[in-house]
Amino acid sequence: MLAARRSIEASVAEAQRALDEERHKAERFERELAAARQTIDALKTSANLAAAAQTNAIRERQVAEAALKRAGDALELERERADSAARDLDSARRERDAAKQEASRVSMELSVALEQERNKAIGLARDLSAARKAIDIKKARDERRTEHMNRAPKARAAATSRGDVSARSRPARQPGVRENHKVKIKRRSRPVLVATIALPDALLPTRPPKLGSR
Repeated sequence: MLAARRSIEASVAEAQRALDEERHKAERFERELAAARQTIDALKTSANLAAAAQTNAIRERQVAEAALKRAGDALELERERADSAARDLDSARRERDAAKQEASRVSMELSVALEQERNKAIGLARDLSAARKAIDIKKARDERRTEHMNRAPKARAAATSRGDVSARSRPARQPGVRENHKVKIKRRSRPVLVATIALPDALLPTRPPKLGSR
């Protein structure tokens, strides 16, 4: 009985040790499982953080790519504007040069035309001066001629009167005596035709004509 009892006690003790070991193993497994769960949770958290960071990185990359694309588009637009401005500048320079050449040509033509007009004006002034002088001379001659015509009848009347007096004072002609008389025949003055000419103001004499003595 004692041996059986000891055997049972030994078996119980062995079973208790085995139970304790199993309990320790179970506790260790629980601890390891809890640690594994914590690790898994940490890994999940890290994965979530990594995913969020990746998402943010992707979003930031997309934003950066969009900004880069906008910058590239803006740069291309500025290049096109710069090229267009350069073309416009070249066109403006060509137009400016053409305008300068045209202005120079027009200025030269105007200078030539002005010189021609100046020469014409000088020639017209000379012609006008000559015409005025000719008009003054003709007017003076006409006035002298008119004055002479007015004095001619008086001179003829005086000559006729002197002839009558001398005829009355001559002695009577004797018969058989021939007298030679010199007869002075006065030429009749030609009639003067006076025409009235209406001249423009520019050709009228600037001063009254001088009456010359015959």
